[in-house]
Amino acid sequence: MKSILALLLAVALPLGSALAAWPEKPVRLLVGVAPGGPADLSARMIAERISETLKQPMIVENRPGSNNGIAIQAVLASPADGYTIMHGTTGAMTISPAVVKSLRYDPLRDFIPVGSVVSYSYLLVTRLGVPVTTLKDFVAYAKQNEGKLSYTSPGIATVNHMGMENFSMLTGIKMTHVPYKGDSEAMADVLGGHVDCGFISFSLTAPQYKAGKLRALAISQPERSALTPDVPTVREAGVSGFDLLPWTGLMVPAGTPHDVVMTLNAAINDGLRHPAMRKRMEELNYRPMISSPESFRQMILDEQARWRAVAEEVKLSLD
Repeated sequence: MKSILALLLAVALPLGSALAAWPEKPVRLLVGVAPGGPADLSARMIAERISETLKQPMIVENRPGSNNGIAIQAVLASPADGYTIMHGTTGAMTISPAVVKSLRYDPLRDFIPVGSVVSYSYLLVTRLGVPVTTLKDFVAYAKQNEGKLSYTSPGIATVNHMGMENFSMLTGIKMTHVPYKGDSEAMADVLGGHVDCGFISFSLTAPQYKAGKLRALAISQPERSALTPDVPTVREAGVSGFDLLPWTGLMVPAGTPHDVVMTLNAAINDGLRHPAMRKRMEELNYRPMISSPESFRQMILDEQARWRAVAEEVKLSLD
């Protein structure tokens, strides 16, 4: 009996020690977008804090393309050991599953949601030549000029695109979609007067608005931003029930040990509470999203349902 007990302890202790020791080497965080945008910035901010907490480097690798698809496939091809992590986004984890029929992954079958990181917002901006100064005037003008106004996005089935489709549904307006390859290109053509308007990330548009180069009609979050206190929310401006808050979060391949998931979740939440992280988030108008793996998973489910309903309403389906 004693020999059996000793054998069991000998097997169990190394396993427990291995789990407790994670991570024993650098961890890769794969980001499915190019450097510089709000999602990439959030990845770099949280990676710095996690590295400090876990005493191992978390290395951010950008693998842009296919609406995060290249990064996702690279993560899923890696061992489920916690050393290759996906920086998940609203678009990849909730919109693509609602829109793309031949999607090569299932976010909640192939991944374990570990923890949300931040949400951020958009400003609804227009070129200066559009003869409106309020959201109410903009909606009226768009109705008077049905189909003549154009709006931009960084691509088909992105959050910006689907957000504007949702906004158009709620207000009864019709505009022409002009997709680009990224937010910076989209904003450049609004600045240049080639496209009329768009929901574009706050971090890019706020400086241009403050410089008087764009007109900001509303912000997509539920409350005004301290950085642009004169810009009303979309709800304040008369479109009830609307907000647009894309988020980021960390996800690992299905089969990753539970101890690793919980250790990483605790490190994320610790990072979000760090004073330096809080200060940087305030500067960028990011909102911290402390969560458990379970609450993060439920948020993904809820948002998939939201975007599925929008996609069905606007009849958007991609092969």
